[in-house]
Amino acid sequence: MFLRGSASPEALAVAAGRHVLAASEATAQAVAPRLVLKARSETAERAALQEIAAWAGQFTPQISLDAPDAVLLEVAASLRLFGGLAALLRRLESGLAELGFRAVIAGAPAPLAAALLARAGRSGCVGAGELAAALAPLPAALLELDGDVAETLAAIGVATLGDCFRLPRAGLARRCGPGLLRQLDRALGRAPDPRPWFAAPASFAARIEFDWPAESTEPLLFVARRLLAGLAGFLAARHGGVERFDLVLEHEARAATQLVVELASRGRDERRFLDVLRERLARLALAAPVVALGLAAGEIRDLAGVSRDLFDDGRRSREACARLLENLRARLGDDLVSGVRAVPAHRPEFAWASAEPGLKQKLEGLCGSRPLWLLEPPQALPERDGEPRWDGPVALLAGPERIESGWWDGKDCCRDYYVGSGPQRELLWLFRERRAAGGWFLHGLFA
Repeated sequence: MFLRGSASPEALAVAAGRHVLAASEATAQAVAPRLVLKARSETAERAALQEIAAWAGQFTPQISLDAPDAVLLEVAASLRLFGGLAALLRRLESGLAELGFRAVIAGAPAPLAAALLARAGRSGCVGAGELAAALAPLPAALLELDGDVAETLAAIGVATLGDCFRLPRAGLARRCGPGLLRQLDRALGRAPDPRPWFAAPASFAARIEFDWPAESTEPLLFVARRLLAGLAGFLAARHGGVERFDLVLEHEARAATQLVVELASRGRDERRFLDVLRERLARLALAAPVVALGLAAGEIRDLAGVSRDLFDDGRRSREACARLLENLRARLGDDLVSGVRAVPAHRPEFAWASAEPGLKQKLEGLCGSRPLWLLEPPQALPERDGEPRWDGPVALLAGPERIESGWWDGKDCCRDYYVGSGPQRELLWLFRERRAAGGWFLHGLFA
């Protein structure tokens, strides 16, 4: 949990009071003065469990929390969908690593058994026939025991679950109470173990603290990738998508910086989120070092999954256009990316206007015999014997189309337009000025 904010974390230990509860792999080799000591935070532990559970909802809806350190998933109904147990375990392990969590994944027919095996560091799955043997060497202290029961077990020499299994049930109940027997039966799958199901929140919010203040955007992108992986899993679990998300950069001595990332269309693809955010961060100048990074997405909308079609229905090309548009806006800024819409006007330079990019527009007035690429201003062309030239002679293919308009606003024109072919077979749109000045001008190019 504390290691998520760094690509190469230092030796670290988590303590409650004078007791060390957990340590990183590097701690065993660390020199004492270099050891980073973090105080335990139950609030942060709950938030981490909830983030993992919300992400894991893409694999199964049947999830429960086993505080302070375990998330339980009922996956029997999901095995076929994800290619079997081994494939599902690989996806869970790699996915948790992308989130920045180090986890021990254990599977068993009973939820308590799976939690006990994971807490003991025993990864892998065991079946019903080998469950008792797998649980036997585990410490009895892993059970939820009150002080009196723990002292009683220690006094009679019971150290493992196997020791508990071998003792007469009546005597064990008399000495330790029925609660111990109920836990043992639940662990062995002999008694029901109902648990409340986890209910995912309606919106996504997650936060990661940096080991050291980040002074450039490169560390931000590394940590943001972990947050975006959690968002993508959360959305997949809800069969939803977002059109925007907010990145919050927390500073130590000043107000946080909020970065709003807008998408051209609804989505939940982690790579797509990351591409857009990378462009936005590349243009960002940090106001101060960043000590923590938060990600929030509030407006979740339904988004159906993508199925493979035998015939292309155009969806892929539309999605590609949408991604290109949002990447351009992220890189250049919203003000420099716009669409175009037709305006009912005869003069070509007034027959279009800027529009919100991505919106469907009717462009009949801009297409047909008129090119979409207009020169501003029109380029004067040299003449030879009254014929236009553009890096050579121009052959007139169609025309003239006479346009006389604009007398009411002082920007009137009187032109004869032609479609011509240049020396390299380029299609040109040119006109001859009919007023006193005269002359040929290139006004547009056909794609």
